[in-house]
Amino acid sequence: MVIDSGRALGAQPSETELSLERRALAAGIGLIWVALYEGIGEGPGAKYPPVANRLCDSFTIFSLAEDSAAAEILSDFIKARVDPDGMWPPLAPEMATAQAALNESCSRLDAYLKAQQAQS
Repeated sequence: MVIDSGRALGAQPSETELSLERRALAAGIGLIWVALYEGIGEGPGAKYPPVANRLCDSFTIFSLAEDSAAAEILSDFIKARVDPDGMWPPLAPEMATAQAALNESCSRLDAYLKAQQAQS
């Protein structure tokens, strides 16, 4: 499964791309869920690489489109969990994509989990 490389951003994706989006969303929620509860245990190390690395590596494999609904939903999910009242600065309009939002939220999730680990 791959994205529709010729699809204009914001246009309706094909069924193949929608299937990829559903799989990416399911995998992302699973990885985030594990990451949130893994922080209670031993945390990152040789056995468990940092959360941001795992999420970024996974989404590199999925190769989602810049306007990916899965990336947008996952970034909102992370924000609601780690910083529900926070006011994250907006990205410059030319850089404001769902993929950029996911990258930012993954970095913040990683920092959040490191802070939790330090408090343990």
